[in-house]
Amino acid sequence: MTKIRRRRLHALFVPGVLVALLAWPGSAKGQTVGHGRPGEVQKPAWQWTLDERLEKRYDSKEIRSRAMAKAAEDAKIREMFKDMPVGSGAGQDSKVDTIEGRTHPELFLPWELFDTLLGDAFPSGGLSPSESRRHLDAPAAALGFGRDFWMKLERVVAPYLALQREDERQALGPSRQGRQVKRSEHPTLGTSLCQARAEAMSAAKAEFGEERFLQFLYQAVAPNLALSYVPEERPANRLRFVEGGCR
Repeated sequence: MTKIRRRRLHALFVPGVLVALLAWPGSAKGQTVGHGRPGEVQKPAWQWTLDERLEKRYDSKEIRSRAMAKAAEDAKIREMFKDMPVGSGAGQDSKVDTIEGRTHPELFLPWELFDTLLGDAFPSGGLSPSESRRHLDAPAAALGFGRDFWMKLERVVAPYLALQREDERQALGPSRQGRQVKRSEHPTLGTSLCQARAEAMSAAKAEFGEERFLQFLYQAVAPNLALSYVPEERPANRLRFVEGGCR
């Protein structure tokens, strides 16, 4: 998969499947989109319902259309760098679906954008958030969030962030046998993370207003992301379960 323009890899936990969000810095722009059907009224990406997002995301024709667009983009990139040596595996895997936030922000689910936002706003490992927040400050201010936005957000999502840090310690810390501990060995923690995420999102919506917070996610976060994954059997049901807090 092409990695040009990508800045950071966010691995998101979904029970039974791992998806990756690839982020790059960019400007936040409002995007109004529709289903693409004749006569349909367009509406902002943040106002789509969960059913509408899943319907378009897993529509076979839409998937083929995205695959063709991705293949065309990759072909242009390969042409630009045709004089440079590349590996034999270059190109888009036909089994992989890629969602570009620049063109289809409505296809992301709120929890996917929320996790990515927190990854940038509150990076782990003692990293400074000033650089990763840079592309988010202007759209936050434009939506009326004050200078205390990050402080307020950190306060309302603190329980979820704490659980994330614990998950990281368990995943990276050596066990008594000297091997690394895997998340699959802690299914309860995985479910707790999913539930804590939903609670943190609800707290953020209550703090900043649901409409405005979702607008921030889809205007500031979504355009800077690309999501690549292999669709599985009945994937919409699984994502619906995760969006509901794994309950």
